[in-house]
Amino acid sequence: MAKGWIKVATINDVDTVKETAVEKNRRMRSSNNVIRNIESKTAFEIKKESEELYEQAKAREDNLIAAYNDKRLKSKNAIKEARAIIKARAAAKNKAKEEKQAVSE
Repeated sequence: MAKGWIKVATINDVDTVKETAVEKNRRMRSSNNVIRNIESKTAFEIKKESEELYEQAKAREDNLIAAYNDKRLKSKNAIKEARAIIKARAAAKNKAKEEKQAVSE
């Protein structure tokens, strides 16, 4: 389960437990209360969190590229990943350049 998620009920909980109707109603009421009281994030909070995650990912990629350029990477997977990042950034830069030229013409 993801961070911050709450387990409410599963199929296994219902099938394996012998409970009375009163216990079942109590359990269902408590799970309904849990669902009802979960606070959703605002759009501002979601945007802020996504920007922070983007900055972390970009910093990780920058560190990986710097290590690749300094020839400090030993793992084949890390080298492959660094090359893919460099290639993707070059493609994005070329695409932006082409779009800019198309607009100026």
